[in-house]
Amino acid sequence: MFRFHDPDETVSPTFGVFVKRWQLAHVVGLIGDDPNQLVKRTADGMFDGVDGLLAVDALRAWVNNFDARCVLQARADGSTWDDIAQNLGQSTQAVWKGYQGGGHVAG
Repeated sequence: MFRFHDPDETVSPTFGVFVKRWQLAHVVGLIGDDPNQLVKRTADGMFDGVDGLLAVDALRAWVNNFDARCVLQARADGSTWDDIAQNLGQSTQAVWKGYQGGGHVAG
């Protein structure tokens, strides 16, 4: 289960998700909620290798969250799915499915 005896044994998917979240929390803990700090510290060489990949993943999560909040606000401000899709350079169906239908944004 934890690969103590056999290095080729696979890790359970649930445990793998737990480990990845813990690693991301470590990276995010170093930079807080400020994506500028993440970008700066990555550019300064603070993160490289696996830590660099985790930093990129943390930044991607921040961007996805920001993106979803912007779509939610655009909808609250009266923008249509067509308006949002055009600004994102995607089809209306893809945007609706990704946000409304995919559960990212309510309303």
